[in-house]
Amino acid sequence: MLRDKVALVTGGGGDIGRAIAEALARESCQVAICGRSPGTLLKTVRTIKNNGGSVLAIKADVSEREDVKEMIKKILKEWGRIDILVNNAGTISFSPVIDLPEHEWNQVINVNLTGTFLCSKYAAREMIKQGKGGVIINISSRGGKVGLKEAAPYSASKFGIIGFTQSLALELIPNRIRVNAICPGRIEGKMAQADIVATAKAEDLPKLAAEKKYAEPIPIGRLGLTSEVANLVIFLCSEKASYIVGESINITGGIDLVRGGQ
Repeated sequence: MLRDKVALVTGGGGDIGRAIAEALARESCQVAICGRSPGTLLKTVRTIKNNGGSVLAIKADVSEREDVKEMIKKILKEWGRIDILVNNAGTISFSPVIDLPEHEWNQVINVNLTGTFLCSKYAAREMIKQGKGGVIINISSRGGKVGLKEAAPYSASKFGIIGFTQSLALELIPNRIRVNAICPGRIEGKMAQADIVATAKAEDLPKLAAEKKYAEPIPIGRLGLTSEVANLVIFLCSEKASYIVGESINITGGIDLVRGGQ
């Protein structure tokens, strides 16, 4: 279905990024991954290579224009084109707005929103030159549709990604480049564990009790799996999703069906 496509997954060393990169490799894509710390990419690289896949790890800060331009050049040098971009790199900061340092606001906005803009800009230029269409998927968040308490820069950036996705989709669809966003809810991994630890500390709960409380608002009764997010990416990259353009698709286990679910 996606055999021999060239895909770039930013933040490819994180929990969701790793799952997406590995899923694309299983679909016989040639996969580039990037991150600010090369060491975080090693697990993804090993897994893909051990399964016979093709992977290129690149040190890059997606919030830096020159890093992004150089990253795209490396991918073109290695494989000659780029067909799929998954803007997954992201960061978060927890603080009430009145106490939030400006540098933390700037960091979150720069990585999450500006990084999505820069990678889309330079990848889309190449997709247009190639003349064979393409796919861009932006990883937003449930926090891009519902403001999250004490995570204002994160929610602001993720709301911004949804608006950016819609605008970019309108611009690029004449070139047969489909742009969509995915909005994960509470997904297994380091971010969820950080939330659980914070809940345990704030409410003086044992970790198991905090884990149970964290999952309680989710109607499906559990955290989402990174593989479930990756499966949605694969679908959106495929021709089976050829009529889906400019959407922001929730993958939240139904949490937003519950009033006030936080």
